[in-house]
Amino acid sequence: MHKYTFKTNERLKSRKEIARLFDNGKSFISDSFKVIWDFSNIKINYPAQITISVPKRNYKKAVDRNFIKRQIREGYRKNKHLLYGYLTQNDLKISVIVIFLNRKKNKTSDIEDNIIKLINLLVTKIDKHKVK
Repeated sequence: MHKYTFKTNERLKSRKEIARLFDNGKSFISDSFKVIWDFSNIKINYPAQITISVPKRNYKKAVDRNFIKRQIREGYRKNKHLLYGYLTQNDLKISVIVIFLNRKKNKTSDIEDNIIKLINLLVTKIDKHKVK
């Protein structure tokens, strides 16, 4: 049975780690998202830490940005077991930044479908880059 939670410790908040990801992280674009990720050196209890960003240039109102972030978090919360299963199997820990690129609002179901695609693509990218 999967735990459908998204605890505070699963959120990436370290400014140093975020700066390191922007400088040295690997990136790709999936549907409406740009993903920057790298293997993590931080001692964390979870296989992945994630932060979500919605640029102010695309959505001027904070209400809209917060709503989209809420939709993305919900989609991730429901489907993170796809990522966690792979990471725990291979004893890996990663940090991820997800940036929403789309300029129009999407339905929550569409965002959730895009999150599933994003997670599957992230797993394939991790598989290519993991140290053997």
